[in-house]
Amino acid sequence: MFDYYSIVTEKQVLEKFTQEEIFGYILKDEISLDRKYCSPLRTDRKPGCYFSWWNDMLFFVDFASYPSHYTCFQLYERVYAIPHKMVYDHIYNNVEKGYSCCSSVINCKGSNSKKRLKNTKISILPKDWGRDEELYWLQYGITLKQLKSDGVIPLKAVMIDNGKKNYSFQIEKIGFAYTEFESGHKKIYQPYNKQDKWFTNCNANDIGNIGNIPETGYFLIITKSYKDCRVIRNLGYNCVWFQNEGMCPSNDILESLVIRFNKIKVLFDNDATGIRAGEDIAKRISKFNGNTKAIHLPEVLFEKGIKDSSDLVKTTNYDLLNKFLKTKLND
Repeated sequence: MFDYYSIVTEKQVLEKFTQEEIFGYILKDEISLDRKYCSPLRTDRKPGCYFSWWNDMLFFVDFASYPSHYTCFQLYERVYAIPHKMVYDHIYNNVEKGYSCCSSVINCKGSNSKKRLKNTKISILPKDWGRDEELYWLQYGITLKQLKSDGVIPLKAVMIDNGKKNYSFQIEKIGFAYTEFESGHKKIYQPYNKQDKWFTNCNANDIGNIGNIPETGYFLIITKSYKDCRVIRNLGYNCVWFQNEGMCPSNDILESLVIRFNKIKVLFDNDATGIRAGEDIAKRISKFNGNTKAIHLPEVLFEKGIKDSSDLVKTTNYDLLNKFLKTKLND
């Protein structure tokens, strides 16, 4: 039996099609950074996915799937169930032009079109801490002093510049910006806004709390949100957070982080997606640190609405989380 190898390269595909054209063919729609889309990976009637550029690659972002970020090649492979080694050939020979991107965003016909689109910039209009903002975090045992120390800023409005268009929006009820990243990127969190709960220009290499852990240590817990990281830190454990369960830093950054500690525990959500993602990340980390293991809260808690560390603290108390961590860290 002969193994199959594509005779077409990624470079050849991108010389024939832009990334926007490939995405447009998959979605049968024009591609814009200014709107949201339904996911082609499931029956989806409420648009919640969007496009974002990072390092000259356009990503389809779908936080309801795993992984959450897809290149045009990855999404094509998933949607059309094409064997990985045949993707370039299949796109080159089957994609038809006709769907690209909206002229208000970018001119797809130019050979250097993606170069003209700058990375999205986020500017914020802060507000003073109010009673509603403080009470939201206190239900997780997170204090105002800690929030200020962590670079969490309450918001009045947010301004977006995607390189071609500027727009702004007012915060509904309460909203916060996570601003701790050395890159200057920001993550916007609106806990009561179901449609636009999250907005960010962060990438996978923006690791939360990385500046507050020691140079070396015995345990390091890796989780997937600021809120989870902070409640774990409140119990005295070394912890960092990735942008979400589907994003993992580059190998060089990941290696430089995990070799500093004797044991690594990956603590993601206790639903099927979170468990699978945690195991995948732990497997990748194991290449650099063999003492790595994925852990998660008991799955029975998910049926009670408790999927992660901050949910457990909010619903019960810190004692149960501490007991769980002490047991798992000694495994």
